Amino acid sequence: MKINFLVGLLHFLEKCALNAPMTLLEYMTTYKKTETDLAEVLGKHRSVIGRYKSGDVKPPIAIIAKISEITKGKVRFQDWLPNE
Repeated sequence: MKINFLVGLLHFLEKCALNAPMTLLEYMTTYKKTETDLAEVLGKHRSVIGRYKSGDVKPPIAIIAKISEITKGKVRFQDWLPNE
């Protein structure tokens, strides 16, 4: 009985963690996506995705929206915006 509860709790916690907002790097690591995978979907070069992932370059608004869409909101639009 206790084992079933613990297994259920573990599944619940994993689901919560996967629904939490994450950076592009965290998303790509968690879901095993490569720069090439995202480059194909976004129509950008692989190296550009690497710069987005590292935070060296902020994507244009349209790309931010597309990233949010393809990650099903896990990488949130508002997390790319400056904190004011």
